Amino acid sequence: NFPIQYSSWHSHIYEFSKYHYPIIPSIKMKRLDLIFSERELDAIIKTLEKANVPGYTVMKHATGRGPERVVTEDMEFTGLGANAHVIVFCEQELIDKMRDNIRDDLSYYGGVAYISEATPL
Repeated sequence: NFPIQYSSWHSHIYEFSKYHYPIIPSIKMKRLDLIFSERELDAIIKTLEKANVPGYTVMKHATGRGPERVVTEDMEFTGLGANAHVIVFCEQELIDKMRDNIRDDLSYYGGVAYISEATPL
């Protein structure tokens, strides 16, 4: 059982390498978006690695406005208050496998996690 991920390649082309698994467009994929304090980045990455996710994207220094109607900014010289945004594309089974650990990781400093459908282009 290989983790499956979509690619922008045509549906009849399969790609194999050390870092890529077979691309099978019939598998339903999910997109997991995590936005949290950068202080928790190591814990989140450990959770993702433990679940054997096929890959992820990390964007540091994410800013924005939450329900408190305040735009978050980090203190450039310390990095305190900075947020990270992590995006994962994987199957629902992997999300189910790491759901409780992600909730635990986000519970201390706060953060949000959303799951959505991922459809190839």
